[in-house]
Amino acid sequence: MNWANTITIIRILIVPGFIISLVNYISGNDTYRIVAIVLFSIASISDFLDGFIAKVFDQETELGRFLDPVADKLLIISAFVMLVIVKMIPVWVVIVVITRDIIILFGCIIIYLILDDIEIKPRILSKITTFIQMTTIFFILIGNPFSRYLWFTTALITTISGLDYIISSTISVGEKAEL
Repeated sequence: MNWANTITIIRILIVPGFIISLVNYISGNDTYRIVAIVLFSIASISDFLDGFIAKVFDQETELGRFLDPVADKLLIISAFVMLVIVKMIPVWVVIVVITRDIIILFGCIIIYLILDDIEIKPRILSKITTFIQMTTIFFILIGNPFSRYLWFTTALITTISGLDYIISSTISVGEKAEL
C-alpha cells in the first residue's frame, strides 16, 4: 500500500463522518456544520494530494485508478444528497449530478459488454467538473450567499462533462469496433 492509495482510502473513511456531521447539523447545532466543513475540506484537499503524490512519486496503481473516482463519487454524491436533506440546495442540482454519474457508469458497462475490455481515463473536463462540484459544496457549507449561482454553473458543467463522455466514448467504441 503506497501513500497515494492510503490517502484515497482515508478520504473514503472521512465520508461517514461528514454525513453524520450534516445529519446532526439538522438539529441546528452549528458545531456540526463546522465539523462538516473541516471534514469536507480535508477530503477535497486530499483528492488533489493523492493524485499529486501518485504522479510525482510514481505511485500510480490499478487500485488507485479505481479507488480515486470511487472516493470522489462517494464524497460528492453524499454531500449533494445531504445538502438537499438539510435544505441547503434544491433537489434538481443533485439529480443533474447523479444522472451524469449513472450515465457514465452504464456507459462503461455497455462498453465492457461490447468490447470485453474497458480503459477508463479521466478527461480534463471531468477533473474540472469535480473541482467545480467540490467548490460549490464548500461555498454552500460555509453559507456563502453567492453559492446559488454556483448551482447553475455546477449543473451546466456537469451536463457538458456528461455529454463529453458520451460523445468521446461513442467515438472510441466505434473506432475499436471497426478493428
